[in-house]
Amino acid sequence: MSPEVARLFTVLTLALASGSALIVILYLVRRPVLTGHTKLWLLVGIGALPLGASLTGSYAGIERTRERVFCASCHTMADKAKDAADEKSTTLAAIHSRNRNTGAESCYVCHQDYRAYGAIATKLYGMRHLYEYYAHYQGKAGAERAKKIHLYKPYPNANCIQCHSTRSPRWTENEAHQAVADDARSGTISCVSCHQPVHPGKDGAS
Repeated sequence: MSPEVARLFTVLTLALASGSALIVILYLVRRPVLTGHTKLWLLVGIGALPLGASLTGSYAGIERTRERVFCASCHTMADKAKDAADEKSTTLAAIHSRNRNTGAESCYVCHQDYRAYGAIATKLYGMRHLYEYYAHYQGKAGAERAKKIHLYKPYPNANCIQCHSTRSPRWTENEAHQAVADDARSGTISCVSCHQPVHPGKDGAS
């Protein structure tokens, strides 16, 4: 979602919520007789408009979580986000963040689950991030918490192959790729075992 569309959905959500509040307040102040017309307005005010605000607000909120600035809002990711935005950095994160197809959503594009129900699984993992942070990470000393930053499972090559098909001449003619082509496609060997650093720091490839 572009920033313009996100702002549109945010404005729409506020408008729907404001309309709902106005109808309810007017009813409570005026206390009109419950005619069919009044009931219809109440249905709109406490039913249709709040439902609409919930849908547009949820959509805007979920789309907002795709942006790198959202990921960076957690200070534990500050160094990784700063590096990703660095035009001079040569880490994989920074290189891919300069790609127009990933850009401002590079964290999500590279770390989302691309299997069936991938987006849902990715959001659930995100909720687990919050739990892990507040339950086990917050307040820990630097050396101790550094040990806790890791992926839940090995980084899947499928996330790389979504863009790097492994079928283009530039890829297949590379001698290093030729030696591991089948293993890379099957996931037996990890792309990031050779292509590093992914992120800055000693835990960059985690």
